[in-house]
Amino acid sequence: MTIGWHSRLAALVVFVLIVSFEHRNPWVWNSGDIVVRLEALFLALSPCGAALSLDQQRAGATFWSAQRRPQWPLRLMQLQLSLIYLASVLSKINGSAWPQGTAVSYALRLQDMLLVRAPDWLTESPLLMNIATWGSLGVELSLAILVWNHRLRPWVLAAGVLMHTLIMITIAVGFFTLAMFVLYLAFVPPNTVQCLPRNTKDAVTKTATMLTRRPRSSRQSVSDRKNDAAAKSCRERGSADPM
Repeated sequence: MTIGWHSRLAALVVFVLIVSFEHRNPWVWNSGDIVVRLEALFLALSPCGAALSLDQQRAGATFWSAQRRPQWPLRLMQLQLSLIYLASVLSKINGSAWPQGTAVSYALRLQDMLLVRAPDWLTESPLLMNIATWGSLGVELSLAILVWNHRLRPWVLAAGVLMHTLIMITIAVGFFTLAMFVLYLAFVPPNTVQCLPRNTKDAVTKTATMLTRRPRSSRQSVSDRKNDAAAKSCRERGSADPM
């Protein structure tokens, strides 16, 4: 699935394998595995091999070509992200630790799950723990609702990346953080996605040239200038495109 060989079938196989593993031993999986399972299903339903895949190469097009396809699988991923955060907020505010502002303090005291031990002055500070607890709820609620606002979307997603990164480096949460970042990619502007294959190809070509250190001919220099101009055009279209 990573290299795009029979992409949709590979995604379906991944989905079936994850489901079988979960049913075999339901005590070893967590919410991150559930998100990965759903993402595999969305990929199986979508034309995920339309670019940057061996499927595209086998179809006669180039590996780097970007294709326009129906957006409904992407919308499913976007809705899934909002529903995850909305359900998380609703379940947390109906408990006791989160409304009291002590949930983050409890989480940072789970010694068997900590990757980095938080200092006592942090976990024992009522003010800081209240800020962290309610701040987390605020970020999650923003990701559920405000992510649909074009102007606020970059800031909301940036706050989500910061929150999940801090969680990932302090608490063992499995694949949850990385799986959520995959859903974040569903909100990348279309023009940026279309330019991604070209930019990736240019980066690979430049890296290979630097590693080989071969003297470039005038023809190569002209080609490089054309690629740079195309990449600049992509960046300008991406910056002009509303999020």
